[in-house]
Amino acid sequence: MKMKTNSEKTAGFAAGKDYCREAGQSEAIDEVKAMKYEVEVLKVGEFVPDMLENGDMVIFDDCPNDTLADVCYMHTRCEITAPIEVGDMVLVGTKSYRITAIGDEALHTLQELGHCTFKFDGLPAVELPGQISLQGDEDPDLLSVGDKICIK
Repeated sequence: MKMKTNSEKTAGFAAGKDYCREAGQSEAIDEVKAMKYEVEVLKVGEFVPDMLENGDMVIFDDCPNDTLADVCYMHTRCEITAPIEVGDMVLVGTKSYRITAIGDEALHTLQELGHCTFKFDGLPAVELPGQISLQGDEDPDLLSVGDKICIK
């Protein structure tokens, strides 16, 4: 197999050619390109199980106070890479949920603070401006350190 020179690769990239696909990695590349937001859980607050029982999941990348941290999943920092919209999918560990509503402030606080409240109610409108409503077939599992929360 002939190796491509840097100039051939550069010309290929300029023409929109995807060399990862040639290497048989198209599914992995499509998955990465589809992710709009992806974080890893760093800490699980003491009262997160109680919040999940009530249908709420609060996330923060760096929670500003200890009391609020007790009800949150703390996670790695991440930038939103594409517009998040109703109909997008949220992956919570191994389970997936469809976004049914987004509060007026939810995407701003998600970008700036890594914060929002996911509400597992499937409603077409949110109660609070920082909420994102989700619909799925199963209740969410309690996440552990190292688990992922993704939006695609």
